[in-house]
Amino acid sequence: MSRPNDARVWYYAALSHGLATNQWKDETIQLFNKAVEREKAGTPDKAKIDASLIHVTEPSVKKWVDYFRRAAQR
Repeated sequence: MSRPNDARVWYYAALSHGLATNQWKDETIQLFNKAVEREKAGTPDKAKIDASLIHVTEPSVKKWVDYFRRAAQR
């Protein structure tokens, strides 16, 4: 992974894994949790993450992003 500290990489890894395998648990959740960890650490800042995820609009996929992004704000 070329940017392991970038939350965006982990969000997209989680989405890619979930969509490719149609498995939205276990490894996909681990990838989302890594994204949350990096977002909480501020890498990168929230505005950059927002901008990169703005085109994730499919409701069944967006709900996953929204759920984990809320967790990052806690």
